[in-house]
Amino acid sequence: MGTRMELNKLIRESLRKYSAYETVEQPVEDGWVKLNTNENPFPPIPEVLNDLKKAINENLRLYPDPTSFELRKEILNVLLRDKDTLTNRNSIFIGNGSDEILDVITGVPQARASMGASGCPSASEGTTSTSASA
Repeated sequence: MGTRMELNKLIRESLRKYSAYETVEQPVEDGWVKLNTNENPFPPIPEVLNDLKKAINENLRLYPDPTSFELRKEILNVLLRDKDTLTNRNSIFIGNGSDEILDVITGVPQARASMGASGCPSASEGTTSTSASA
């Protein structure tokens, strides 16, 4: 038997007094707008719907660029539009939602094995998977 690590020792003392977020029961009846799950009571504006209709084409069946090159480039263009700061597109990290980004941040040793040259997770660049057996 190995030594058990106490997770509480890994948490900064000033944070130990807080408890983890717990989801609450969600209403299932019609008519509720669940703001805590990011539901919106308002429909999209017509301009957004039109843009979505234009964007949906045969490319929808393809996976997006795993490095998000164009998106990262555009983000930097907006952020640096009125600045003299020089930076690198690799300073922008794109993930599939906050859960994935937190997984990458907190699982750094594990995530490094699956990072591509771009610094972003990529199935085509050495991603490994594991499975548990009963």
